[in-house]
Amino acid sequence: MIIVIGASGFIGTYLTDSLLRKGYDVLATGRSPRAARFFESRGIPFLHLDITRREDFDLLPTEGVEAVILLAATLPANEEEENPYRYIASNLEGTVHALEYCRRTGVRKFISTTSYADVSGHFSADHVIDDDELRSYNLVDDHSEYIITKNAATDMILHYNLVYGLQGCIFRFPPVYGVGPHSQLRTDGVLRKSGFQIFVDKASSGEDLEVYGDKDVVRDIVYIEDVCDAFAQAIESDRAAGVYNIMSGESSSLEQQARDIIAVFGDGKGSKVIFSPEKKNNSRSYRFSIEKARRDFGYNPRFVPFRKLCEAYREEMENPRFPHLLPTQTLLILGAGSIQVPIIRKAREAGFRTVVADYDPKAPGFAYSDVKSTVSTVDFDAVLGLARAENIDGILTTSEYPVNVVAYVGEALGLPSMSREVASVCTNKLRQREIFAANGLNVPFFKLISETDPLEPYADFPYVVKPVDSSASRGVTLVRDAAELKKAVDFAREYSRSGKVLLESVIGGSEFSVETLTQNGETHIVNITEKATRGDGCFVEDTHIEPARISEAEWKIISDEVLRGIKAIGLDNCPSHTEVKLWNGRAYIIEMACRLGGDYITSDLVPLSTGVDMLGNLINLALGRKIDAEPRFSKCSCVQFLNESNYSRAVEFINSGDSHIVRSEVLPYSADPILDSGGRLGYVILQAERMDEIEAILEKIR
Repeated sequence: MIIVIGASGFIGTYLTDSLLRKGYDVLATGRSPRAARFFESRGIPFLHLDITRREDFDLLPTEGVEAVILLAATLPANEEEENPYRYIASNLEGTVHALEYCRRTGVRKFISTTSYADVSGHFSADHVIDDDELRSYNLVDDHSEYIITKNAATDMILHYNLVYGLQGCIFRFPPVYGVGPHSQLRTDGVLRKSGFQIFVDKASSGEDLEVYGDKDVVRDIVYIEDVCDAFAQAIESDRAAGVYNIMSGESSSLEQQARDIIAVFGDGKGSKVIFSPEKKNNSRSYRFSIEKARRDFGYNPRFVPFRKLCEAYREEMENPRFPHLLPTQTLLILGAGSIQVPIIRKAREAGFRTVVADYDPKAPGFAYSDVKSTVSTVDFDAVLGLARAENIDGILTTSEYPVNVVAYVGEALGLPSMSREVASVCTNKLRQREIFAANGLNVPFFKLISETDPLEPYADFPYVVKPVDSSASRGVTLVRDAAELKKAVDFAREYSRSGKVLLESVIGGSEFSVETLTQNGETHIVNITEKATRGDGCFVEDTHIEPARISEAEWKIISDEVLRGIKAIGLDNCPSHTEVKLWNGRAYIIEMACRLGGDYITSDLVPLSTGVDMLGNLINLALGRKIDAEPRFSKCSCVQFLNESNYSRAVEFINSGDSHIVRSEVLPYSADPILDSGGRLGYVILQAERMDEIEAILEKIR
């Protein structure tokens, strides 16, 4: 096990992730509740530890620890005013507490950090600074107290190396670049945007980059992933001990840095480099040798030259993995019912500030929200007012009706979302039928039934009668004769917000749903779900299975029709959940929704069968971040709902504790007819390596 003390910070977060990817067991420690939620959401053990409290180190394991990495410290960039007591308590006493823990428990490998400013007196374009260069630094600037305490900590580590046989390393860092909270830093207590971030912002918006002072000043800057490599390499080395320069090994001039930033971030918008030698620039040239790190543990930076660092930075910036490192972004989530709980929890655990709206003050999702609002999720102006007041960064929903409000607010505030036209079409089954028919897609016979229309002409039974604008199978009925037709139309009208009812001819065959993500015109079909309904004429789904048990040819038939439907509607920058029937070699779209699928399909089944995080991708879509729809694995998953027929068998199976059960819920038994999805009596979600395992379980409990 590797213990990372200070894992909640910038370097600590990247390092913890890097060590895990390299196969290490990691215990993360820190003091940030936001970071704790992030680590715990990823299954990473996290311990709240304050390095200034010696007793906190008694909470750490006493066996099985291979190395301790100490990153926690008090830094000038985070301090509003100098406080020598804080620097001494954190940087010196905290280091001694960690060293004593290693001595008591027999941990030999220890790595801590220091600043390149401890040798700033040697900075020069002509002098390459060695790892063991004599210290020389300014005793009267805003970094002085920090450097003094870090130097004392360095000497203490070297002391423990000599006296107690510790293999302690001290990594000397220049500015470490990576996407994190340091786009703004404090200088003399004042929060200022970093020079690098200023250049990135200007290049991204097409503005010119102004280089102050000497354009030929050279600096050595290192990328965060190279730093992470150095830690892992030092852990593996029996030779690593003492002070090491962890730099890029290549210096680049201010001019070259500006040109590289334009090349990577400018997107051809016309930014130019302007030189202003008369304006003061506090940057000084410095060069460092990394030969000692190369020799002792094979350190070899990958993100050089500087342009390669910029390319990696931009890739991370467009799809940041660690939201708790970024300034807190606010998500407005419409709906706080049970089906919204997973997305609210997901956003909260990922470190976002969650503003949640629901008309019901007792809605369960409010328990996981930072801001609770009881405005109606279909009140356009009230939701827009809430969005403005809370200064939101994105808006989303997993429900059917509020997608129109999502589109309305997105358009008003310039936020990523589906268009208002798309939202309107996706919540109106009649308009979908009309658009699909006009674009040559497969459609059944359909007819809008008004309140005054005679029903006698419709005698080619069976039909399906449904509300034009409802969801969750509410108001949908299979009609077999004229006696049932009038009842079905009245029943459907009860569930229609507009009072409009659609009559359609019955499409035979098997039923499926298709889960997709569309961003910037590119659609990813993530999975196809096989579904089974109760078969009692009410169309309430009873079982969902992934992946659908169909041939490659059938998969293509369904996928192609769904892609045609998405194109016909113009759906973009949102997910879609499309219900499809496969009949006589053709795919028929029953309906298409511009939201994630419900019934635990996208919250549970898709991640369990593919590894694709659909809820995380919904958040990415809402914030304009790059989505990740690439499958991680191929497994099988299923949700079986409980009803009055299978209740006792399903409960017995759930109580058995079978290893295939991911989670379940059992509600009180009722013999009442199940007319929509809200009437079901619970569920059990399964995951298996093979489909025959799923089939055997369903055979028992259906």
